[in-house]
Amino acid sequence: MIPLVGYVNKLSGRSGEILEFKVSSALKVPFEASLVRIRCSDPNPNGPGIREKTIKASFTGQYPSRLQNVNLGSYGIVDCVPALKNLNNFTVSVTIWPTTPKKGRQAIISWGGQSNYNGILGISEEGTLFGEIGNTSIHHLEPLLTRNWYTAWLVYNLDDQTLSLGCLSLSAKNANPTVIVEKVRKDIYSGSITLPLIFGAELKKEACSHFNGKMERPRIHDFALSEENFPLNSNDKCYADWDFAKEISSKKLIDNGSQGLEGRLVNMPTRAMTGSNWTSKEMCWRHAPQQYGAIHFHDDDLHDCEWDTDFSFKIPDDLPS
Repeated sequence: MIPLVGYVNKLSGRSGEILEFKVSSALKVPFEASLVRIRCSDPNPNGPGIREKTIKASFTGQYPSRLQNVNLGSYGIVDCVPALKNLNNFTVSVTIWPTTPKKGRQAIISWGGQSNYNGILGISEEGTLFGEIGNTSIHHLEPLLTRNWYTAWLVYNLDDQTLSLGCLSLSAKNANPTVIVEKVRKDIYSGSITLPLIFGAELKKEACSHFNGKMERPRIHDFALSEENFPLNSNDKCYADWDFAKEISSKKLIDNGSQGLEGRLVNMPTRAMTGSNWTSKEMCWRHAPQQYGAIHFHDDDLHDCEWDTDFSFKIPDDLPS
């Protein structure tokens, strides 16, 4: 561990602007901050050496040491889902392109955080799909292949008291869906998908179990999908239907479904990625956004550590550049 690290909210500024400094210190003593002008930064002992000049600044002094965590990994989140209630039967579906299917537990879609009625559709340490609702889990048999497109779905059927997990390979020709079904207790589910709803991770104290790979078109249906009504028409009206091909240049996640549940991205996953329907005829996402409707999530993405500010500095009018 590097004992003392920090960053500033912007790398340059004009007079009158305020710079905010965020510091993480593993030291047991206070750290000291000062402003210096660097005249020469060459550490070569045979050269001129490092030359610095101390500049008077309002923030000069000592500050208490504290650790601030770096939470790596990108994901999408729908913070408020009050409409996802009274779903006695539901289906969660998504299309994925995993890149590290055997790199530990990975959450594709999760909800409920640490509540008793949390749920998850994810990839196990063995590289197979799994689904969980509360303490009940169900596992697929075949490991997912790296960089292959799949449609996966998790189904809860209160009427039949079953939990189902399905998978269809979109990369293999003439593939048929494979479905695992298990009997469950009625009380494993509260009748609602609780907030927050997350794409590409699950929420414990912090976001964890990050998914590595591309994801497109996560959807929630207010009925229990069966093999007889699969595949669903992509134009069918859904309870929730997040279209990643919309507002690609933003951090917004647009819901085409009946509830209008807009989400947002955290830690800047890569947008405008080729989707499962990419024909290779158009190389610019702006010309064919529907073919670039995938988002690539990574477990080491980082946009902003979101650390608290330790001290700030208003740039004086008379400070030379």
